[in-house]
Amino acid sequence: MKVDLDPDIAHLIERKVHQGHFGSASEVVREALHLLEERERLVKLRAALADADAQIDRGEYVEWTPTLLDELSDEADEMAAQGLKPHPDVVP
Repeated sequence: MKVDLDPDIAHLIERKVHQGHFGSASEVVREALHLLEERERLVKLRAALADADAQIDRGEYVEWTPTLLDELSDEADEMAAQGLKPHPDVVP
């Protein structure tokens, strides 16, 4: 793949490689894309936290108890037995 870069961006990439921070221009771009993905995940996480705060403010929540953990664990086991995958937001 060939990409046309703004001269300032090309210079920045070359400087990072020259300074020894990265072994190649590809490594710089790979790290930049990784950080972009991370930033997008953080934006989604912050939005989810804001939604959760709003739900709490409206009283839309369940108190955490050890019994609740047992119920959630049982539900997860049942879903796994049925071959259902958990929502990606609840899996590390």
